[in-house]
Amino acid sequence: MSHSTLNTTEAKPQPQPPPTAGPVTANTLSGWTGGRIAMVVVGTLVALLALCAMACGAYGLWLHTTQRSHGYVMTSSQRFATGSYALATRTLQISSEVPSFLYGRDWLGDVRIRGESTNPNRPLFIGIAHKADVDRYLADVAHSDVVDISGDPFGTTYSPTYRAQSGGTPATAPDRARIWAASVEGKGIKTLTWSVKPGRWAVVVMRPDGSPGVSADLAAGAKLPALLWVSIVLAGLGLLVLGGAAALIYFGARHRPVPATAAG
Repeated sequence: MSHSTLNTTEAKPQPQPPPTAGPVTANTLSGWTGGRIAMVVVGTLVALLALCAMACGAYGLWLHTTQRSHGYVMTSSQRFATGSYALATRTLQISSEVPSFLYGRDWLGDVRIRGESTNPNRPLFIGIAHKADVDRYLADVAHSDVVDISGDPFGTTYSPTYRAQSGGTPATAPDRARIWAASVEGKGIKTLTWSVKPGRWAVVVMRPDGSPGVSADLAAGAKLPALLWVSIVLAGLGLLVLGGAAALIYFGARHRPVPATAAG
């Protein structure tokens, strides 16, 4: 009996193909969701508001520390001049609907106007009166209205714009007119201080005898007793809000890998 030799070859395991991953989506790659995007957007907007509050607070602190003169926050002096008989401002209107505490002594405080004639031998007159009284007083008088004052935010330079009004000489010298709520006159530096009241007001600068040719260096300001505390509150609140906004942006933008889901 013949026996055939059987060559048995040991079967080798076949390599298995890797599992097929499920469909790859944008969320799988980046992890961005609607909630995360909303956190970043809201955080950015809140951060901008916080920066604005901090900027206002910093500006107020700058005014308080650098622009105060004898307790008043003042602008720098600016030259105002006209060849006619008077300089008059536009209407300063304090509405009676505005709560009085907003322009009272606790918040705005008194208003101050400081002026000096450019010619030391010439006296200067500064007065503030109801706008209707000023209009009547200057109705037939040649004068210049200061219609605009442009300047930088730090109050170092100003550029006034005038509108000339035709007319003649004043019927009454300003130092004899009885229209002024407050007024000062004389040589050298003169300072007018006025407690703000509701109404429509205007400031007039003239020579006391009513003669033509008015040229003066003027500055204006207010006491602003609440400026320091309001500035500190704005800066501190802005800093706190900025911290919250930074947290929103961080947690919204932080990378959190999302595992891919294999197909069943």
